[in-house]
Amino acid sequence: SSDLVPNKKNNYIAMERVLPTYEIAGIPFIVDVDYSLLRHPEDERYTISFLNDLEDKGSHYDLYMDKTTMEPAVYQLRTPDDGNTLIFNIPQMVQLDPEGVAFKYGIAPNMLPEKDIDCTMNPEVFKKREMGQLSVIDICGHPFFIDVRNGLLQPKDDFTTMGIELSKLEVDDSGTAYLCLYDPQKHTTVTLDPKIKKIPRGIVALQIPSETILDSYAVARQYNLLESTDWFRKFPVRTNLSARIIPWEKTSLPELVERNKTKQKTINKRNGKGKGL
Repeated sequence: SSDLVPNKKNNYIAMERVLPTYEIAGIPFIVDVDYSLLRHPEDERYTISFLNDLEDKGSHYDLYMDKTTMEPAVYQLRTPDDGNTLIFNIPQMVQLDPEGVAFKYGIAPNMLPEKDIDCTMNPEVFKKREMGQLSVIDICGHPFFIDVRNGLLQPKDDFTTMGIELSKLEVDDSGTAYLCLYDPQKHTTVTLDPKIKKIPRGIVALQIPSETILDSYAVARQYNLLESTDWFRKFPVRTNLSARIIPWEKTSLPELVERNKTKQKTINKRNGKGKGL
């Protein structure tokens, strides 16, 4: 989970639990069990999925990587004898981040199994959702009701806005989350001027889980998966979801701002204004 607090310049910063890391080929990947991913520490677009890129061997996962690109190998090309494929043994998520897995499944850490495949969610959480209790996600300290059917996240006790429309948000490269800019005061997403020349104050970059994580029960009902143990093992019903605040330095905005500032200096120089570059 994360808390949103203003710093001295009144910009909002995230106070989050420091996630553990696991080193692969010298790179300390961030272990993000909320999304079942390993995240590159510098490039947010580079992720390795426990569900799609790794092969569960019970005691560990096998990761096949292309020796040239250092990206997960396509399933059909997982041939370690071809000289171009590397194999890494990746520990189970319950070993990499037991605290995170316990939080995700709503169980006590001492109740964790030894293998990821044996993880089961809290039955009381499932029962409450089954009886109609709405799923909720915390976004910058404010609860939002999750309405998967209509594609909306609606802020509690705020009727001045429809909230966040998921269909209008960008999907990240992993396909597990939505990305947007967000105004914590107005509870709405924000579109910035493409010619922006400074980082906006009071606005944050957010990562919001996809529908399968937001409300796995609603998605399971839509696709007749309510009896699927495997589905809810991968996507447990949650009552403790929070949107992730992405630091500006891990977004493309600072680069855009610098590009626009450089462009403006060039224009000023051509027009004889200012000192230029």
